[in-house]
Amino acid sequence: MINKPIFFYLKKYSSILFLVLVILNIKAQVSTCSELGLRPITPDGNDILKIYYDGNSTGVGGHGCWAHHHPNGKDYVITPHSWTREPNEFRQTLIKNAMQAIVDARKEYVNYGTLNNQLYYILNDVNYRDANGETFWLVGNKCWMRSGVPNLRNSSNEIKRFVYAHEVGHCFVMENVPNLNNQYHSMNHWFDESVAEFLASEVYKQINKEYEWARVFDVDNQTYRQPYAAYVLWKYYAMKKGKASVVALMNAFAETPSLNSRLNYLKNIAFDEFFQHFLFDFLKHKIPDSGNGDPIPIENIQPQETITLDPLENKIKLPNLRWGRANLFRLLIPSGYDLTINPPTGSNLKYFQSLTSKIEGVNIENWNYTEKINGSCSSEIPVWIMISHLNKQPLSNLSINYSLYKKSNCCSGFDNSKCLAGLTAKTVILANPEEVNGVFHFDYKIKSNIEASKSGKIIKFKNLTYYVNTADGSIYFPKESLAKMAGNISSKDGRVDGTIWLSNRQMVTYFYDAIYKKKRAFTVNANKSSNDVFMNEHLGFLQFFNNQSDTLAIKERPVPLPSTSKWQTISHGYAGKIINQDSEAKMTIYIDCNPPPIATGFPMIGFLVGVVKDHRIKKCNQLIVFNKIETGNDYIQAELLQISKESKTFDATSYKPGGLLKKFTKGSRTNMQNAKAKMDELQRKAIALGQQIQDLKKEKRKCREITKGDPTFCNKKYDPLIKKIKDEAKKLQYNLMKNMGVEDLIKN
Repeated sequence: MINKPIFFYLKKYSSILFLVLVILNIKAQVSTCSELGLRPITPDGNDILKIYYDGNSTGVGGHGCWAHHHPNGKDYVITPHSWTREPNEFRQTLIKNAMQAIVDARKEYVNYGTLNNQLYYILNDVNYRDANGETFWLVGNKCWMRSGVPNLRNSSNEIKRFVYAHEVGHCFVMENVPNLNNQYHSMNHWFDESVAEFLASEVYKQINKEYEWARVFDVDNQTYRQPYAAYVLWKYYAMKKGKASVVALMNAFAETPSLNSRLNYLKNIAFDEFFQHFLFDFLKHKIPDSGNGDPIPIENIQPQETITLDPLENKIKLPNLRWGRANLFRLLIPSGYDLTINPPTGSNLKYFQSLTSKIEGVNIENWNYTEKINGSCSSEIPVWIMISHLNKQPLSNLSINYSLYKKSNCCSGFDNSKCLAGLTAKTVILANPEEVNGVFHFDYKIKSNIEASKSGKIIKFKNLTYYVNTADGSIYFPKESLAKMAGNISSKDGRVDGTIWLSNRQMVTYFYDAIYKKKRAFTVNANKSSNDVFMNEHLGFLQFFNNQSDTLAIKERPVPLPSTSKWQTISHGYAGKIINQDSEAKMTIYIDCNPPPIATGFPMIGFLVGVVKDHRIKKCNQLIVFNKIETGNDYIQAELLQISKESKTFDATSYKPGGLLKKFTKGSRTNMQNAKAKMDELQRKAIALGQQIQDLKKEKRKCREITKGDPTFCNKKYDPLIKKIKDEAKKLQYNLMKNMGVEDLIKN
């Protein structure tokens, strides 16, 4: 065994020895700045310690500063005179963090280059706004840095050390890139900052502070928001080319000060091709961090443009493409087609392109040949194209040739033999009564997923089950489905037994009143009496398919069918407009071409999805498996999961009719409108009586003020008037509740 000199072990275990000194709280040597003759002035005339020696007009400073000697005998931490020779425990921790960061940085950075300069780190009580740290130009062989305590006060010790290591990274860059100077600061700033950030992330691998700057990389100065973001480029470069490559590339940049000469140099060393590989791996989450190896995160990728491919066209013209960035384009293969696509052409300048399709599993990093991508029978398939280049001027006149081919395994949906049944087909089940207290029969069960967004709030109902009558289109929602939509529908006051949407568009909820031990049937919604926009749109949806004179169809592409849809035999999708009295909505539907044969004479079986009698397009019954209706920012959509024959009966004969449409009789829409008008009139009267009472009470208060607090006269004048109106209001309340069918709730 060879005996090694003691300094070998001191160098190897310097960081451990330093931690031991900290733990044992051995007092480090402290000198005044003047004792060490410290008065650094940078080449550009910045007197770094001026305020400590001279102070300023407000009397701050002027008393000198303290220099805390680093255990390595080379570096220092500088603090204001006000901190005293022996600072308090909080400030001692700040000093120790700075010294530890210097130890850790020196140990790591020598793997990339040299770090021989002395390091001086200033800690003070100044708030430097958004700057957590700052490094000055080298003063001889000394590198000066500083941080304000207020900027980092809320940061952990780990984050503080990361910031200090970042500033030491600037010292490393200045020492190893001697031609780096202030003349070309604007061109060098991006790699000066990003390399310092990269080095700090290598020192403190688990901190991941660098994730704050992770984003889609862009270095062309037009959208390059933070130079720190390029840290991931240096991470990738060192990973692929070796650690020594970082300093070599920085020196090459510094020695080629013009933008054009830099771009030419990069192309000569094939950096433009490397840059495309970097962008591809970064956007595909394939660059690991230095800590636990997780992919470095990026922002949500937004394409420069989304283009839906047209079967009648065969070429796309791309806009001008800027240099030094990922130019992303999202192409959509329309449903029912396969795609053959060629790489872009049209420029003599050098550029690179990649082609990906997540759904198809296509990941072509160097896209140079014609590719075929399969589409879908039922939905659009997205394809991503990424192009980058390092030419000074933008790429122009690029175009992409493509061809769309009809898929051979998709049904056309235009053959009337594929219809569910003809327009004259009838079902064998009898129509349900239109009175609310009858016996109701249903012959088919429907399961669907329903999603709605109203005023920004999204609600979802999965596997919603209900039953339909194919003779009249009435719908029965059992209590289990209502509980899924509304939560708990039972309490000590009673329970909901079910809801039926009658064929006359009256929606009735059947409720057991546990307090009065009565079964009640309440109408909660009705056509022409409801302000529920989604119900109105559903009715407009029926009108769209059954009014041959309606010309509101529009030639818009329907929204894509959800990728989770089980329906793989979609014939087609199309869009239409629904125009109601006070709203306009867009409708998108998809129709299956191989549905089970269900005969019905009613316009629509099911809510949004199900069997529709199409008078205007296919002239037969069809099965709608997806439907989305949009009104402004609100929408409601349904996806059919299952439709099957299953009988269900609901006996409502024991429920007392009540609610808005208590006196509604079969076929009488006039009575329905009259009932609503009567309710509106009663409500208006109730509001007017309430206002009269408030007005009389106000006059009574004024009367008391005039009579200086004597209530006798005012009470005799106004109390009888108020009582008379209250009695009238009680009678009105009784009539209102009687009209709703709940007069038995009123005592006396």
